[in-house]
Amino acid sequence: MSLNYEEILSKIKPLILEAGSKVKQAFESREIIDTSIEEKDSNPTDLVTQVDKSVEQYLFSSLRTLYPTFDLIGEETVSSSESKKVNLTDIPTWVIDPVDGTTNFVHGFPFVCICVGLCVNKKPVLGVVYNPIYDEFYWGIEGKGSYMNDKKLPLIKNTPIKSIQKSLFITEYGYFLGKEKLDIKVGNAKSMLSIPAHGVRSLGSCAMDMCQVAKGGADFYFEIGIHTWDVAAATVIIRESGGAVVGYKRPEGLDDNVLIVDEPYDLNQRKVLCIRSTKEGKEFQSKLLEEVRKNLKEFDIESD
Repeated sequence: MSLNYEEILSKIKPLILEAGSKVKQAFESREIIDTSIEEKDSNPTDLVTQVDKSVEQYLFSSLRTLYPTFDLIGEETVSSSESKKVNLTDIPTWVIDPVDGTTNFVHGFPFVCICVGLCVNKKPVLGVVYNPIYDEFYWGIEGKGSYMNDKKLPLIKNTPIKSIQKSLFITEYGYFLGKEKLDIKVGNAKSMLSIPAHGVRSLGSCAMDMCQVAKGGADFYFEIGIHTWDVAAATVIIRESGGAVVGYKRPEGLDDNVLIVDEPYDLNQRKVLCIRSTKEGKEFQSKLLEEVRKNLKEFDIESD
């Protein structure tokens, strides 16, 4: 199937902007948020609101009308299903997070975004991450580069990553997965600070974190516990900015000659490690990623 991704983007952009206006209106009014907060699977730190559900329904309905043969995967649809599993196939598939950063949304912290990714043969080829609070529209198309609004990424150019000791990292602690797993996640941040790196930041949204890396505002991002819909769109944006998206460890059976930055990335694995663009190139990026991996501990987590 031959698809014109630029044409697809031009058709879906108005839908995403409209969805963004719904999110922004709710964010600013607060009324519907305060009366519709729910907990997923009785986890008091994993929140969902009526806005998440209504925006996903709006995007599903609109995208089905435009592209009736495409599959759809959405956070709220999967979370409410019996299996809670992502069925990503080779068919062109929309992967949607209606509100990434729901806890931020609930509390009025402005790092909130809508994520719409398109995967073909299980590979992300088009991605949009839209923060309607700041009106930042990040987008990327395979082979065509990535942008924030009309500005090509990275915005902060030609700044070398001298070493992981002089880097700025982003990570998240996510919703509560139990004390043992939380200790590992906090320990990874502590490990980076002990190198010592220049610092560790958290924005509360996986996609916003990844866009900061694509923009050049942070050098690395790592996290365990994210989901397919958190990373699908932003993966395209980082890669097209010259950065890389990989897992916490090298995939089994991969040829030794394949650089880390060129490793295949399984969107369903729930672990992610990113590095921004740097003028030193792929081999240097791979060397830095190898160093970061040595400092990261992980735990088993069921894939999507």
